[in-house]
Amino acid sequence: MKKIYDSIFFIGILFFANISASQDNTQTFDSLQTKDYNYLKKNYGNYYSRNTKRANLYANAFLRRAYNEKDSNRITEAYYYLSFINPYKIAISYIDSALAYDKYAKNWNATLYLKEGSLHYLNGDFKKTLNSYLNAKQHAEEQNQYLLYPKIEHNIGLIK
Repeated sequence: MKKIYDSIFFIGILFFANISASQDNTQTFDSLQTKDYNYLKKNYGNYYSRNTKRANLYANAFLRRAYNEKDSNRITEAYYYLSFINPYKIAISYIDSALAYDKYAKNWNATLYLKEGSLHYLNGDFKKTLNSYLNAKQHAEEQNQYLLYPKIEHNIGLIK
């Protein structure tokens, strides 16, 4: 009987600790929304390769702030950041969302298609990979994004 009470007590402690941690994350997230974009971007960059949960917190704060300000370019940028720290299916949905927001400005299209191609490549879907890289090439040419040409051409060469 004592083991049952000990187990219930232990589960209760875990439950309340989880609620407390969740409230701390909410408070942290809310306080991050008051930070400027450079601060959020810098901290995302500091964490994205070693602590994706933390990076996700900064990227989502960046996204929430951009939504609140109705800044399509920043929303696109936030989705792009989120595509680096999430699994394939979620990352692809973030790229699709970013492309939808960048539909009219077209500032990010070449970069987004390049990232989309990389995601498809890592997933083993080479037909979609090539299609994304060709879209990236087309948009880079239209936008005169000369710095992307070598990377796009290199990636296309890897597929063919």
